[in-house]
Amino acid sequence: MFPLEYWGSIFAIANVPTGILGIDFSQYYELHVDSRRTQFINPASNIKVTGLKARTDVYRITGLMPDIPVEFQTLIARFPTLTKPIEDLTLVTDRVAHYIITKGPPVATRSRRLAPDKLAFAK
Repeated sequence: MFPLEYWGSIFAIANVPTGILGIDFSQYYELHVDSRRTQFINPASNIKVTGLKARTDVYRITGLMPDIPVEFQTLIARFPTLTKPIEDLTLVTDRVAHYIITKGPPVATRSRRLAPDKLAFAK
């Protein structure tokens, strides 16, 4: 990654299948995250580090904010599905097709000025 002396932090190593670096890490070290290229970018030195995309199962979205305003606590309590993944993605199996039946050629005309009476009415 970046030079080791760059971080100045103590990291805890956990026995988890994928590593996790949160947005607080990138904010603290003023790193930019390029999600398209899976890179951490240090704008001060223009050092770029490319990561790997990991396939993981998402079990739920969890917010770890001790000072959540009461309005958000109430909203999450009212709508608990906001922080839970969609479990049942049913596939559409019926093959419904909608058609609009038209008669004659397509209607097309050059643009032109409105007649004075129609222009007055439109205004």
